[in-house]
Amino acid sequence: MQRSGIFGGVMKILAPSIPTNSYPTLPSTIAISSSVTASRAIPWWDTPVYALAAYTLGVVHPPGSLLLTILGWLVTRVLGPPDFILSLTAGAIGVITIGVNLLAAKRVLFEGAQNFAANFQKKPASVGFLSLGVVLLGSASTLWQYRTKFTPYILTACFTALILWALVRWKNHLDDTNHFTWLFIVGLLVGLDFSVHRTNLLLIPGIIAWILIFRPKVLLRWKTWSMLIAGGVLGLLFHLLLIPMAAADPALNFTNPNTLSRFWDYVALEQYGGSFLVDLFPRTAPFWAYQVMDFLDTFAANFFPADGPLGWVGILPGLLGFFGFGVLFKQDWRTAAGTVGLFGCMSLVAVLYFNLPENYIRPISRHYLPSFVLFGFWMLYGTGFLGREIHRRFGTIPVLAAGVIVITGITGSILRNYPERDMSQHRFAEDFARNMLRSLPQNAILFTSGDADTFPLWYLQGVEGYRQDITVCNIYLLMTPWFPQQILRRNLDFPMGMTAEEIENLQAISWTDSTVRLPGDPNPVKYGLGDTVDMPDSVMLNVPPTFGQGNLFIHDQVLLSILKANRWKRPVYVSIGVGQSTAAYLTPYLRLEGLVRRAVPTNSVRTDAGILKANLVEKYRYNGFDDSTVPIDAMTNWAAQNYYTMFLQLIREEQGAGRRIVAQTTLDDLETKIPPDRIALPESVTSRIDSLRQVLAE
Repeated sequence: MQRSGIFGGVMKILAPSIPTNSYPTLPSTIAISSSVTASRAIPWWDTPVYALAAYTLGVVHPPGSLLLTILGWLVTRVLGPPDFILSLTAGAIGVITIGVNLLAAKRVLFEGAQNFAANFQKKPASVGFLSLGVVLLGSASTLWQYRTKFTPYILTACFTALILWALVRWKNHLDDTNHFTWLFIVGLLVGLDFSVHRTNLLLIPGIIAWILIFRPKVLLRWKTWSMLIAGGVLGLLFHLLLIPMAAADPALNFTNPNTLSRFWDYVALEQYGGSFLVDLFPRTAPFWAYQVMDFLDTFAANFFPADGPLGWVGILPGLLGFFGFGVLFKQDWRTAAGTVGLFGCMSLVAVLYFNLPENYIRPISRHYLPSFVLFGFWMLYGTGFLGREIHRRFGTIPVLAAGVIVITGITGSILRNYPERDMSQHRFAEDFARNMLRSLPQNAILFTSGDADTFPLWYLQGVEGYRQDITVCNIYLLMTPWFPQQILRRNLDFPMGMTAEEIENLQAISWTDSTVRLPGDPNPVKYGLGDTVDMPDSVMLNVPPTFGQGNLFIHDQVLLSILKANRWKRPVYVSIGVGQSTAAYLTPYLRLEGLVRRAVPTNSVRTDAGILKANLVEKYRYNGFDDSTVPIDAMTNWAAQNYYTMFLQLIREEQGAGRRIVAQTTLDDLETKIPPDRIALPESVTSRIDSLRQVLAE
């Protein structure tokens, strides 16, 4: 008789005679939720670049995620194209994370390595409640969020669970001669995690504290340190695979770490300032009022949410976690103290280390995942202990009643988090990237500035082969030697205006307000202008200092060199994501054409309503905006605001040309494609809409 999931756990309580090993202890509910809600397309932020690296065996930006890249590469070689497959891989890693956490909780709950199997078989109520606890943990907001998309953060959480499990096994084998093997495994896991995302390095003080709590004298033995260090060094050596990977010059090759010196620069985060980014002081935001509160707010949203459909039922996971810690401390104070040390390293120390700036552009909850895994251990222990003790003391009926309460908590958690974590229809980032590339003519050069307007485009080009004729140049990466050198190496005809050696020796230079002359282009038809438009002989860019009190940034030097060398031969565009303060000297010559602005060698025409309408109305796609079941996150809201701004510019052009009915139709079309009640528009935009409505109604 085979049973699985929650149903299997309940059946074990109702029918204790069924063998415990006849059903999986990790409920299939978690796997199902991961696959159902997994992203089918590339989402925002850095998921596209991790997916591109996995598909091409490339090198992502430091600190990178080598292990995730190799894992993803193997999966895509076996199972095919990466978008949905890699999302499912993230879901599988999440399932393994919770499963390993479950193994650790079982080991502690059914203490004693020798009697583990026998004790496990005799406690069906505990097993059933552990299954319920697994589903409850899996439905927590952040853990669910990172099971739906391919990033290193869920793999980091998995390594946290593995390290905890290895430490539990070590303490179980303290009286055996092979307990040093488990210390080697702990060191190996920490070393390997360096090639995931490094966060678990913060656990090192907690690991030392764990050993001190259980067997202080072990730290005085040379074999302890030799095993920990040997395992750590072996794990760290895995990172050297970056050198041959970079030497193959894959499509994605951040910093090109193809030599030992370049490899060290990559590892030391030289691109971001070096020193492994240990920047604890000064604090970038109030420590207690902002940084600690950010962690506590995220923690509460995961384990104490009272804003779900079932209200205060949402606090059940947190109560079970603290209950689990309390009974664990009573039953085994050493393990409780050891887990407190680990949790502290991943909580307070993490807050200290990451030094979150105030109003940071993206949530940092991904770095709290290891803390939530450790709290999840207490929660699983608490639910298992609760089932065992209620069944032992009061019998079947009370334990069933308690199970109903836990199931109610699971229901509340799923009802609260599912609408927000369902990424299955989330195509906003992919549409944004495709729309941007659709805007461009053949062989264009596109300057971008951030993750949102760079990584999804690279993914579409590198994985799907879409619009590979376009060169996507991230402006800020132009300040690094490797990026412009890489562009030049792969396209010898690219108008860089510098040799690789000159790029290598670039540095910020002294600069005063200057006028940089570019040659003009006498052909207005090439830019969609009438043949009667008088084109100037030259373009004068007013370039002020862009760095410090009187210096010019490296990326501005490279950008100006490209513009000079290009001589208007290749169409030049700037992404809407490039801020007004970046390359502001180009702004007078940029014409809005949708998600991109074209550099035109005359400042007499700022908008082309025909091109703008063709892009916004005919070429662009807006999947999901009109579907109330598809969640809108902050980045999607940013994209929607940009769409609105562009549409309003088009409507103003149409209204100014006396085409009032056409303008009204365009406004109606906008609100059909992107209903205003689906997004948070700034007051400046809503007031412009109201003004346009009044004008159009007159």
